[in-house]
Amino acid sequence: MNLPGEIPLKLLSSEPTERFETERLAQQYRLSISTSFPRKSDIFLRFINDVLTLVVQGLQDKVATKISIDFLSGHSGYRLQNDLRIGTPFAKAIGIKKGVRPTVCDTTAGFGQDGFHLAALGCQVTMIERSHVIHLLLEDGIRRGSRNPKFGKIFKQRITLKHGDAIELIPKLSKFQTLYLDPMYPPRKGSALSKKNLYLLRHIVGNDLDSTQLFHVAQRVDPARIVVKRPGKIAGIGSVPPSFEVAGKHIRYDVYLPPYL
Repeated sequence: MNLPGEIPLKLLSSEPTERFETERLAQQYRLSISTSFPRKSDIFLRFINDVLTLVVQGLQDKVATKISIDFLSGHSGYRLQNDLRIGTPFAKAIGIKKGVRPTVCDTTAGFGQDGFHLAALGCQVTMIERSHVIHLLLEDGIRRGSRNPKFGKIFKQRITLKHGDAIELIPKLSKFQTLYLDPMYPPRKGSALSKKNLYLLRHIVGNDLDSTQLFHVAQRVDPARIVVKRPGKIAGIGSVPPSFEVAGKHIRYDVYLPPYL
């Protein structure tokens, strides 16, 4: 499936909220608005019940695939409500411990689940996403999450979202204590990437062929630690072995400490 260079916004109903949000987003990002009825192979963004949704037709069977980001439901919502332990492999790798919440830059935000979890644990998190489409979905998820009476402060006070290439942005940003890299890797049979969200993410952003370059940039900005998320049996990034590894059930976190170069 080849994605178009610009994915249009569709306005397919006269519902006031959908029209308002569609026009707001189009004006903010100079996106085109289409009112034509979708074709079988269309891909477009649309507000459905106040939720910005990426709709892909013809991806899997004949059913339209709909992707949106909701940090307060699904896996992210479950972890928020039931699993804010600081002793997990992920939290340990990032450098979280009692009384310590490092500032974190999630350099490859994707759908934002890891970055949001770190913010829920109390870290100040900057998410960087270079895909314009995924960035829009992230922004909308944060917009809706910030309105939640109980959890809104996580979004308002602890999350910063930036659109761009982390390779270019990291040297320009304030120094972070932890740089987190979760590059897209080649799919494995039976892996989580067979799920529709990650399958679609791969089609949008492709494999991160410049992940080694990103790692070298991360080394040059000299944070307190660099954490690279990898599948358990996939080789590490670059030629330098990690300072140590933190193993999870199916993945591991390669942790690099200075001096890097």
